[in-house]
Amino acid sequence: MKQLIILMLFLLISIPTAAQDQVDLPLPDIPPGQQIVIVYQVTINEDLQPNVTVISNQGVITGSNFSPIYTNDPETTLENDATLTQLGFNLDIEALPTTGQSPWWRLPVMIGAIIGMAMMLWMGIRAIKQQPPPVL
Repeated sequence: MKQLIILMLFLLISIPTAAQDQVDLPLPDIPPGQQIVIVYQVTINEDLQPNVTVISNQGVITGSNFSPIYTNDPETTLENDATLTQLGFNLDIEALPTTGQSPWWRLPVMIGAIIGMAMMLWMGIRAIKQQPPPVL
């Protein structure tokens, strides 16, 4: 009997450690040329390090009459490579020191926004007044 071992290897890129969990799933015989799809869901703990950007996952199929076979990421051209899942952007943003003062450009931007909205409203009212009355 063939057995699929899904080895969920969470490689924490940028960190020299990894978390591993293994799920053993017994399978029936798979005819030559056929395939099966296994779907699973993973929960990422909230205490994940902030500089972790990628999770790596790879399964391995083992049996008594063949060598281990590693799963392959179908999104790449490499053979037997792990599937990499991007977690999002890892931005190191440093805040500017607080001075207690508003930026110099805040007031001009606000005045420009108010003038722009007033002009759009005026142009909209003007366009409505210039439309001919509807024919009934």
